[in-house]
Amino acid sequence: MTSKQIEARFKELHKNGAFRSARWLSASMGINRHSINKILTGDIHSERDWIMFRAILQKIRMDEQAFFGKEFAPPAPAFESIPIEKVPLWGEIPAGNPTSVTGTQAPEEMIEPPPGVRSKNLFALRVSGRSMYPRLIPGDIVYLEKLEFHLGVKDPARPAPKLTFERLDGRIVAVLLNGDATLKLLRIKSLEGKDNYELKLVPFNQEFQTITVGPEDELHFQGVVIKTLRDETLATFNIQEAV
Repeated sequence: MTSKQIEARFKELHKNGAFRSARWLSASMGINRHSINKILTGDIHSERDWIMFRAILQKIRMDEQAFFGKEFAPPAPAFESIPIEKVPLWGEIPAGNPTSVTGTQAPEEMIEPPPGVRSKNLFALRVSGRSMYPRLIPGDIVYLEKLEFHLGVKDPARPAPKLTFERLDGRIVAVLLNGDATLKLLRIKSLEGKDNYELKLVPFNQEFQTITVGPEDELHFQGVVIKTLRDETLATFNIQEAV
């Protein structure tokens, strides 16, 4: 099946209600929109592309035979014998008030990567605390892409470019705030003046307060959450998806 045929097939599935939109796939799978659109337009060439393609089919509850049809044979998955690189789990991240944590020199364990995602820049953390309830609960595993950039004490005359943070607006991030770790939703509020803004670390749970990052604060971005994993046997209270 050619790229154009794959694109046409996805359009047909969308029209028939198999999935809502590329935006819906991106949000529900925790994968950036560019990667989703790449697959939906049939731009599938690499090993990673085919893994992503199969993850999308799994999401919309369709197998390859149903997608390609009897007249088309799916490409031979010659790469499936390649071992999947595991992801380091670096212990707990407080999803509550920023908390001092002891750094470790080695991961707690190596775990399987999330379906459809292969990247050497992935790491994982275990959630503790309830500030992100109901979206995240204690014991959940969050997979993150490394960020590794630092916002020091803010110089009002020369603020860090707003563009640095715009791509993270509305995303859940792991940060060190003045040396204390926390997991929160990042929001950017524009202020008067070019490239002037205010950063907020927002909890889902309204019992916790939003944290406004002040000009005197040190903020170290460690990673952005791209996927979550929940062991339902650990849940001891009702779980709902955040709207």
